[in-house]
Amino acid sequence: MMIKYEFNSIYEFISHARAIIPSDMEGEFLSHPYFQPFQGINCTILKLNVELAPAVMDEEGNVLVPAIHSPKCHVDILYDGGVEDSLATYEVMPTPMGVHTFAGWEEWYEDKYNKLLGK
Repeated sequence: MMIKYEFNSIYEFISHARAIIPSDMEGEFLSHPYFQPFQGINCTILKLNVELAPAVMDEEGNVLVPAIHSPKCHVDILYDGGVEDSLATYEVMPTPMGVHTFAGWEEWYEDKYNKLLGK
C-alpha cells in the first residue's frame, strides 16, 4: 500500500516516523531521510519536493524568478507490510497528476482518489 503524508517539517516527520526509520544503538539513521528514496522498516520512503509555483524563465532558459516550493515535508511511503498507524493524521490525498508517486503506483493512487470522491 502507498500512502502520502504531509508534515510541517522534516523534524516533525522524523519524530513521528521513528518506528519505521532504522537506526543504530546510538539513534543514528542507518537510512537517512535526506537521501532519495530511503529504506524504512518494511517500507520504502520517498521525500518529495513539492513545487507550488513553477520558475519563470526567459527564452534562453535562464531563471528569472525561481520556483516556489512548499516549506512542508511531503513523503510517500510504500509499505511492504502493516501501515504505521501513528502517521494516520498526516495522510493527504492530493489530486492525481501523474507525478509524485512510486513508479507503477499511479493508476492505483488515482483509483483510490476516485473512490474517496465517490466516482
